[in-house]
Amino acid sequence: DPLLEILESREVVVLSQIADTQGALDIAVKRVAELERDLNRDYGPNGAYRGIHAECFSSLLHGYNYNVCPFVKVEQKEFGTGTRTFLLGHYDGWRRRRRTSQ
Repeated sequence: DPLLEILESREVVVLSQIADTQGALDIAVKRVAELERDLNRDYGPNGAYRGIHAECFSSLLHGYNYNVCPFVKVEQKEFGTGTRTFLLGHYDGWRRRRRTSQ
C-alpha cells in the first residue's frame, strides 16, 4: 500500500528528529547545570578570581611539573617521564581560618 509506505517513511523521519531534539536538549540541560554551578561557585571577595577560573598554570620545581587549575585541581607530574601523575587536591571551596587568641 503506497499510503502505508509514505506514513512509515514519515514516521522514520519524525522519530529521527525526536532523537536529534532529545540529544540537543540533553546537551542544553548539561550546559545550564554547568552555568548554575559557576554562578554559585565562590570566586573570592567580589568575584576577584573569576577571571582565572578556566585557566591552568604550570611550573617546574625540583624535578616535578606542577599543574594548578584554580577552582578545579592541582597535579604533580614527574619531569621527564611524565608517566606518573599525582593528584594533590580538588577545589572544594574557600576555607576561613579561625583566629586564635594569644
